[in-house]
Amino acid sequence: MHEGAGPNRDFTLRCAGLSGLCRQTGDTRPYAIALLDGRVTSQHPALCSARIHLRSPDAAASRRASRHALQVASILVGGSAATPELLGLCPGARLLNANVVDDAMLDGEIDAAACSERLADAIGWAARAEADVIVCGIEIVGAERAVWNPLWAAIAEAARHGVRTIIPLGNESGVRQGAAHAHGAIWVLAGDWNGLWSPRANIACAGGPVLAAPGFGIPVALPEGGCAAASGSSFAAAIVAGAFIVLRANSKGTPPDAVWRALLSVRRSTLHFATLDAGAAHRLLTSPQLEECA
Repeated sequence: MHEGAGPNRDFTLRCAGLSGLCRQTGDTRPYAIALLDGRVTSQHPALCSARIHLRSPDAAASRRASRHALQVASILVGGSAATPELLGLCPGARLLNANVVDDAMLDGEIDAAACSERLADAIGWAARAEADVIVCGIEIVGAERAVWNPLWAAIAEAARHGVRTIIPLGNESGVRQGAAHAHGAIWVLAGDWNGLWSPRANIACAGGPVLAAPGFGIPVALPEGGCAAASGSSFAAAIVAGAFIVLRANSKGTPPDAVWRALLSVRRSTLHFATLDAGAAHRLLTSPQLEECA
């Protein structure tokens, strides 16, 4: 994750194909987004009107994990008169915050097996809480290892109930092997302004769909107040989840799987993965025949 100056809301929306859709009348209030991350500070001015449900309201907040969770939450449900530059893609949607990520996990002080079980438990909670989509706020390092099988099983079980899990591919350069059996996962890499992967983004051989989304210079809220531009695949993952909810709201009656097929059908001819363009996906959904995802 990288923070800088100069966030641009309109530019980010255009890059994701969301400008027109966010101006339409689709109501995102009936939907719920689960965020597996640090604890979101619901008292933050940028979230003053957000509907946030904490899984463990008495759990202590970790500084870095909570900072990241606030930033992701501001992409999804943030925004106020004082922070008009935030994306706030899904105003009024419920944010189900499973505050399972802490600084010890980020520092590698918790082994992968414990992380897998913790995240799997949170996936189950999110599905039972009737989330429409789940965002994992952290990348899964060594995703091909068997130690992550409990997490993949939980993701697959949620998918059987129509709930997909969005996983960021991380911010290190190079090729990352994904999980071979991660049914129900959608892997997201951070694309630049043109939707193309950069040297900072992972290209993965993932066991599921890979989607490039805007992940550079994204406007996010800061705990100390104000906004900044931030970069990282977790922010791209949040934009994918937000785009899914916006499409659901503007395509009433369309099954979730059809919305995902439309999102994953938009590809550039030179790339082997899908590129987020919510406007193009909406046109597919409203056309007589929806193309199947490759």
